[in-house]
Formats: sequence, C-alpha cells, structure tokens
Amino acid sequence: MQLDGRVGASDVRVAFVPGVLAAAMLASGCQSSSPLMPTATPKPLTQVTVRTLVRGSEAPLPGVAISVDHRFNGLTSGDGTFTVQVDLGRWVRIDASSDEYGSFGAEGEINGPERWTFYLEPVTALPD
Repeated sequence: MQLDGRVGASDVRVAFVPGVLAAAMLASGCQSSSPLMPTATPKPLTQVTVRTLVRGSEAPLPGVAISVDHRFNGLTSGDGTFTVQVDLGRWVRIDASSDEYGSFGAEGEINGPERWTFYLEPVTALPD
C-alpha cells in the first residue's frame, strides 16, 4: 500500500499469491510429505471366494446374490462361486441370498485369501 492509502499492483499480487497457494493445496487434496500431515497409505487387498452349495446334495448354486457389508457385489457363477476383493485385516459381513434357496451369512476378520462355503436350503412353500 502506498503512503497516500492507495493500493498498488504489487500489493494485489502479494495478497493474491497466498490465496492461489491455498486453493492449490485444497485442490490437490492437501497431500504433503510433511511428518505433521502424513499421507494415507492404501490398505493391501486380498480375495475372499464365496462358494454356495445346496445343503445335502452339495450341488453348486449359480445365480446367488453375494453382498459384502450389506452392499450387493454380484452373482455366483455356474460353479457356485463369486470372488470379492476386501481390505486385508478388515472385519466384513458376507451374505448369500436366493429366492429359491433362502439366505445365509457370516462375518469375520479377513487376514489373507480365504474361501467361505455357504450351504443353502431350498425354500419350502408354506401350507395353505
């Protein structure tokens, strides 16, 4: 600022630069290599293969809906399996459901590649 109270071009530039730097930091997600602002490290992933079988005959069940933590992930293939990616060391709930065979679910901590097998029973019609 000049002595007579007027704002000069250099004053505007000085005030503008910190604002641009702050906006750039926000736009970049505030990523920093500073020890005071650590960056998030992605968790390693692992696989859980869910296998669905008919209780008693152990025939594979294709088309069974698989949900992880109450979110639909997909349908089992012809061999009754579906593979999902989950964070290593994470506690998850996995559910398998079918209109013809009911549903079943389980939960646990995933510490490496796992294979979970769910046995589903046919839904029986209620007597009238």
